[in-house]
Amino acid sequence: MDFSSQIILEVTNFQAQLHRELSNVPIRWVAPETMHLTLQFLGEVPQSQIPAIQEAISASAAGFSSIPVHIASVGGFPSFKKPQVLWLGISADKKLKKLASQLQSALQPLGFKPEKEYIPHLTLGRMIRTANGEQQKMVSAVLARWQSVEIGQDRMREVILYQSDLTQKGPIYTSLFRFPLKNVLN
Repeated sequence: MDFSSQIILEVTNFQAQLHRELSNVPIRWVAPETMHLTLQFLGEVPQSQIPAIQEAISASAAGFSSIPVHIASVGGFPSFKKPQVLWLGISADKKLKKLASQLQSALQPLGFKPEKEYIPHLTLGRMIRTANGEQQKMVSAVLARWQSVEIGQDRMREVILYQSDLTQKGPIYTSLFRFPLKNVLN
């Protein structure tokens, strides 16, 4: 799912602030044009499976209207104290997790394993393996200072199936399929 240009601008400004504070830490920052909310990561997929995936998306998302989301808080995977992935948290009403759950269930018969726990987030950057323990502590401390950051609100209006091609300069995402959610005013 994509974010509005206004939210991407706010996220990019925040990301730039983090970049300044963590300039001595080897982090590969996510480019603004590739920022999105993942409902289910599929990994390597044969072309022949794309129609079945499109069908699963359509069936899962059919009953959903657009979903309001609130982008606030920061975190790290696998943990806050040892972050390898830096992210912004996304809170929404129960519809977002329900949509993710339904999609994961629809994809399971196609061989895709559901995630242990769906944590809606927007990835800001990934630490490069050369980062040492001191640098991880620095990242953890900076994230702790920004824990209550407020980015803004948005509305998820469609589910998008992306193909990602990994390159030296980062991933290139190509939209293969878009399923619009029902429109809701407000």
